[in-house]
Amino acid sequence: MNLDQAAIQAAVIDRVANEIQSDWDWKQDARAMIAKKIDDAFIDGVADVVNETVKQAVEAGFDHEYSKGDIFGHHTGPKTTIRAELVKMIDGYWTQKVDRNGNPSEGGYGDKITRAEWHMIQVCGDSFSKDMKQEVVNIAAGFKDGLRVQLRGSMDKMLNDLFKVKSTQDATEKLY
Repeated sequence: MNLDQAAIQAAVIDRVANEIQSDWDWKQDARAMIAKKIDDAFIDGVADVVNETVKQAVEAGFDHEYSKGDIFGHHTGPKTTIRAELVKMIDGYWTQKVDRNGNPSEGGYGDKITRAEWHMIQVCGDSFSKDMKQEVVNIAAGFKDGLRVQLRGSMDKMLNDLFKVKSTQDATEKLY
């Protein structure tokens, strides 16, 4: 019996192709992948435009003029902007008079500094206080070390005068 290998291969390939086509809808998967790529490209391109538009809207909101009003909707003051009101509020915060605890003050005795000055005093004072504390610790440590050396020398001299023998520690520290 003669077998035609080429015919067998073609039959196997046809059968595998038919099985794959029936089990896997590659057209649907390809469409889904293409749609995802298009969506991703759209989102990436639109995100910058949306962000810039939102930024411009916020800026415009800060600079939009309005007048303060009462509960009846009547204008009660000159036109202003949110940006101008924020500047006034921040400036007022830093120039407000405070007591020695940093609390708002009506200006009693000793309450002659602004909040900005008070904050600077706190920052500088904390730094100075930490530096001084460290300096005192360093001086005390040096004093302790010096006193220890002096006491040890005095104690060694007294012990040597009292006991005329060479001890193990004397030999180790080469005192004789």
